[in-house]
Amino acid sequence: MIDRMGRRGAVVADDVVLILTPKGIHFNQSAKVKQIRWLAIEHFMSLARHKMTTHTLRLSDPWYEHVASGRKLYEGRRRTPAVDAIRPGDTLVFTHASDPALPPLHRTVVEVLPFDTFRNALEALPLHHVLPGVATVDGGCAVYARFVSLPTQIRDGVCMLHLSSA
Repeated sequence: MIDRMGRRGAVVADDVVLILTPKGIHFNQSAKVKQIRWLAIEHFMSLARHKMTTHTLRLSDPWYEHVASGRKLYEGRRRTPAVDAIRPGDTLVFTHASDPALPPLHRTVVEVLPFDTFRNALEALPLHHVLPGVATVDGGCAVYARFVSLPTQIRDGVCMLHLSSA
């Protein structure tokens, strides 16, 4: 029986821990293969079969510069079919929304964290890594409200894409 699913691609099944890495599935040192449940194996096999893909997203100022500098480690997006297709290990290519001459930024997705609203996300994650320069959660909610209304957030959900630092 699966006791819990960790946010970083780990499943604890009884006393067995499976860890998904870009190189495959790994068992902890004390794992007993005969105790692994079929559900845990199937879950990890489906993740392992996921072909790493590249997704292009546009960023405006100052968020493009914050990603470029490594200060912004989480990118928030409304959940859409395109965003739901993004998986850990995929590459995000950020282009500047108004200046195509700026170089694209390539970042790897570390994890995808779903939330009901941006407020929930901002309360759960370090604000300075989500919206550098924004001092309060209310200020952060105002930033995201310019892009996605609260009713739309509630209807569709949002997610935070945890980005590699460079």
